[in-house]
Amino acid sequence: MGSVEIALSEGSDEAGWPWSHRKTFLERLRAQGYSRWTLRRYESATGSFCAAIEKRGLESDDLDGATTERLQRSVIAAIPEYARSWGRFCVARFIFAFIRHSALDQTAGGMPPNRNLNPRRLSLILTAVLFFFVLPSLPISFALYRNYRWERSLTPTTIVPDLTGLPLSSATERARAAHLKTEVLGSTWYTSQSPGHITLQSPEAGQQVPFETKIGVELAVNPPTFLARESENQE
Repeated sequence: MGSVEIALSEGSDEAGWPWSHRKTFLERLRAQGYSRWTLRRYESATGSFCAAIEKRGLESDDLDGATTERLQRSVIAAIPEYARSWGRFCVARFIFAFIRHSALDQTAGGMPPNRNLNPRRLSLILTAVLFFFVLPSLPISFALYRNYRWERSLTPTTIVPDLTGLPLSSATERARAAHLKTEVLGSTWYTSQSPGHITLQSPEAGQQVPFETKIGVELAVNPPTFLARESENQE
């Protein structure tokens, strides 16, 4: 899309439709503080759209949904590919501004609004909403839904807490708080831990595991009686 503004064709009246609407639209953009570069893009895209309307001899009531879509495709197809996204956005915004401007004109001068909306105008509005909002949002919506389904299919996980040195009852409560279970797999008396306390665990603390995983633990126990007596005799 070139940066040179589309000039009025021969015989065109800037005060007449659709150029008057384009002029008002651009003046509002300037008042909003848009940069010169952005304004030139709007000038080129909207100028091409108005020229296409004038070339076909269309009036405002002729712009139903199908006609507007054909015009838009024709204008966008003529824009260089590198600037096509910008052009599509500019033309879309111009069309919506036209719809809003027409709706305000209908109620100007204290006239009550027509409750029976012109079928062509309704078709234009519905087509514009479908073309510029509904259809572009479908890929994003599908991607979000697919990501949601993927996350739901994953097994929830948690971090294994450190149970070493805790009494079995306290260790079980800590594991339950992390959505895990405990299971005694063995015992030993060769440890500095007090009887009933956990000496080893598997999986180790800090690992990420699925919910309801069992943590195997080893408990400290009192040595057998004969070993205790031998230890006392040695002392």
